[in-house]
Amino acid sequence: MNQLSKLGKLIGRSGLSAFPAGYEVFRLVRRQQEFVTSSDLEGRSTFSPSPRPSPLGRGRTVGSVSPILACQVMSSDWLRFPLSPRERAEVREKPTAARLRLPMYQTILAGTLMLALASGAALLLTGCGGDQGPSTGAKEEQLYTCGMHPQVIEHKPGNCPICGMKLTPVRKQADIKPTSAGHKVKHYKSTMNPGEVSPGPAKDSMGMDMVPVYEDEAAAAESSTITIDPVTMQNMDLRTGLVTRGPLRRAVRTVGVVDFDETALTDVTTKFKGWVEKLYVDSTGQQVHRGDPLFDIYSPELYSAQVEYLLTLNQSTNLAGAGAQALQSSALAKLKFLDIPDAQIAQIRQNGQAKKTLRINAPRDGVVVEKLVVEGQMVEAGMKLYRLADLGTVWVQSQIYEQDLPIIRLGQEAIVSLSYLPDRKFRGRVTYVYPTVDDKTRTAKVRMEFHNPGYFLKPGMFATVELTAELSPSAVLVPDSAILRSGENNTVFVALEGGKFEPRTVALGLRAEGYLYQVLSGLSEGERIVTSGQLCSIRRASCVRRSRRCSGPVLQPKQR
Repeated sequence: MNQLSKLGKLIGRSGLSAFPAGYEVFRLVRRQQEFVTSSDLEGRSTFSPSPRPSPLGRGRTVGSVSPILACQVMSSDWLRFPLSPRERAEVREKPTAARLRLPMYQTILAGTLMLALASGAALLLTGCGGDQGPSTGAKEEQLYTCGMHPQVIEHKPGNCPICGMKLTPVRKQADIKPTSAGHKVKHYKSTMNPGEVSPGPAKDSMGMDMVPVYEDEAAAAESSTITIDPVTMQNMDLRTGLVTRGPLRRAVRTVGVVDFDETALTDVTTKFKGWVEKLYVDSTGQQVHRGDPLFDIYSPELYSAQVEYLLTLNQSTNLAGAGAQALQSSALAKLKFLDIPDAQIAQIRQNGQAKKTLRINAPRDGVVVEKLVVEGQMVEAGMKLYRLADLGTVWVQSQIYEQDLPIIRLGQEAIVSLSYLPDRKFRGRVTYVYPTVDDKTRTAKVRMEFHNPGYFLKPGMFATVELTAELSPSAVLVPDSAILRSGENNTVFVALEGGKFEPRTVALGLRAEGYLYQVLSGLSEGERIVTSGQLCSIRRASCVRRSRRCSGPVLQPKQR
């Protein structure tokens, strides 16, 4: 009865004009309902067993009225057709015999309504379901996989054969038929060992069923091109750039130490034993010029040489001949060999008297960097008394790693900057590359020479050294961030049209300044490549393809 009520509602909502027979049925039923329920017209209910008048609605049970009326009473959405005054008058004038024919009318009306409802339901099912297409009757199955080993796919719950973890459901998909139209099976492969294949259905070495590999899937797997949709590219923050061509310049930055120019160092010594009578330069760091007095020294050996020279002078005036001239020359040479200046020798000859002390002068311009003598000290022959250094020219010693040595050349320009003078640069030249490498630091020492006006470069200072060399006037360059290194292979992803990316192996040369690398082969100028972004998924996909193409069996750990 509920189903009839619902179908009656649907027919009433869809429009009674399409079902004229149903409209007449509802009209007659409504009249019958008005005839039965109008207690004010007849005074008693036709279907009530009691002669007394029944209250409105009493006796409306499924057992006391027809099924059509019960359906009408139970539904609250029926369209109402009230009787006109003329129809009510006709009902009052009908004899009692006409009322006895009501059960027969009800049966006829019920059959007509059932036929109309059946026709409407059939039309509804055929008309409304025409746009939905054929129903898919393919049986769906639940697949299970391992969270640690995604290559493991099972058709029923269980544990992972590799790690023993519980398999988790992944998705539902329709049964795949290996012989479906448009999909030709190329071979069967093992889900555990990608390198294990079979021309027909079989089980792998671990006892698991092999899965089919179709020709289109194999071609897609062998292709190295990767397709990424724009949304994923945005999420991965992929950035691209063009391969450029330009001069290959390499810059090496290192730390250097300012040192004395070893060719401008001078030690002050004596060639005779004596005692220092007076010091003129008595402090370290004092600047001296060539010819400035350093100290006065007394030496018996020096005094004897002066007396001998004066005697030869007197003998040369009294005696003539080659012998006197030879003695004079020998005495003069002895004074010179003792480093007696010519001015002092001339003064001795002029005065005709030997001097007790002899003054030692500075041999060159410079700064006293070492002072090892005090006044009154006895000195031995060859003892170092002073060390003078000329700071007009200084050296800078730097340590260069052995992989950077090929770009260092003699005469190459070097730029030095100091921490306390950041706005000033000092330019010099590479003068020597030492022939040995330190076995602990794996570096070689490089010496550079700089002019030092104003003595800004002070020995012992740390300095930042930059060496720049142009290795090639024209080279193909790519940024370092675009290179993916995996062992001996260097891969660069080339951006193609339509969101496709092609991994390409390149051969790299020397590293240039600006975080650029020289490309020897694999790329051309003007190609667009991926320069930065989250390339983990791309790298993972490349690794998966390489694992699929591997020919040898894959060893798996033993099960517990």
